[in-house]
Amino acid sequence: CVCVGTSTARKKTMHSGTWTGAVNKTGKEIKAFGKAAGSEDHIRSVLDKASFAAAHGNIPKKTARKATSLEMVAPKEKHVQTLLSLVRNPGQVDYVIKCLVKRAREADAAVVLKSLIVLHRLMRESDESVRFTKHMFTHMSEFNKIHFTDDKNTEGWEMSLLIRTYCQYLEEKLHVS
Repeated sequence: CVCVGTSTARKKTMHSGTWTGAVNKTGKEIKAFGKAAGSEDHIRSVLDKASFAAAHGNIPKKTARKATSLEMVAPKEKHVQTLLSLVRNPGQVDYVIKCLVKRAREADAAVVLKSLIVLHRLMRESDESVRFTKHMFTHMSEFNKIHFTDDKNTEGWEMSLLIRTYCQYLEEKLHVS
């Protein structure tokens, strides 16, 4: 924009506090952010946050979801082994149990049954099965809410009966342990 005359220049100067000034300030903030984003401390901070999120939030939930997929096959061994390695960390046990119990409340029979199977395997095979069982016992109120019923067809009734029976079996195992 080419300014002709003093009145236009004066108007531009008066408006510099509003429009042009805001644009310049934003530009400076973006440049400052770019410099900060490139700093080693900022990069380290972002990496720390990402690794924390991966270690504490995403991996147990994703692995529980993959281990309890919709397919009518046994849970994949690699996912069960990942969950077993996660429950070795005392801070992860509750979160893994919550993820699996949440999956056990789904509407699909395969997901519910696989969730119970994975929970049972974690009870049996974890390095500190006594500690895992104690954590499971603290989640007993959530575990008792698993009352699966699929009344779509005869096979659904059979699966419902199997799931309820297996859930009762696991409850008894928890009470005996």
